[in-house]
Amino acid sequence: MKKTLIFTIAVMLAMQFSMAQTQKGAQNLGGYVGYSRVSSNDSQIIPYNGQTSVQKNNTSSFDIGPAYGYFVADNLELRGVLQFSTANFSSSYATSGSNGDSKQKSNTFGGSLALMKYVMSSKIGLRVGPYIGYSYGVTKTNNPATSPTATSHVNSYNAGAKADLVYYPSKTLGFAASLVNINYSKSKSQDVNIPERNTTNEFFNASFITNGLGLSVFYVFGNK
Repeated sequence: MKKTLIFTIAVMLAMQFSMAQTQKGAQNLGGYVGYSRVSSNDSQIIPYNGQTSVQKNNTSSFDIGPAYGYFVADNLELRGVLQFSTANFSSSYATSGSNGDSKQKSNTFGGSLALMKYVMSSKIGLRVGPYIGYSYGVTKTNNPATSPTATSHVNSYNAGAKADLVYYPSKTLGFAASLVNINYSKSKSQDVNIPERNTTNEFFNASFITNGLGLSVFYVFGNK
């Protein structure tokens, strides 16, 4: 009976401890760092000549930036993130008669605003919600087979939804790890050397923890 009582009190204290960190008026201040890498290999037989074509693509990116969140209601956080991202893309292809490769590097600055719902069980839980964002970047493409290095300015708008795993080891410290990120983006690219050359692209992407890792650490204050 005594052990059961002690256990019950401990659980109640833990729940209260967690609720204080996600209650209305609490604030989070910290930073985010992320890394991802995606590779693909595509092969096909060209119908008109029977030759085999093989293409290999590799994309890696690194993100870092500060983040701030304010709980507008219990377990509901309005969260803003500023972000710097650098990405590298390489593509190589080979057929029975020819081969070639191209490389692309981009540096991007941007920000996003999210509304995150927290579902907690003691010190651990999930935060899920939608977000919108904007970014501006410079992309350099090197394709020796067709042209010298080309530089483009890229403006991108994006929206999506994400889910993170959240853990509070203490009253004033929290950690989060990205689990799922579903994203739609639309970007407009303008060639620096040929201003009239504009390109518009639309992308839909779903990334999971298996594609990379995003980690956040934040200081909790303003909670009672």
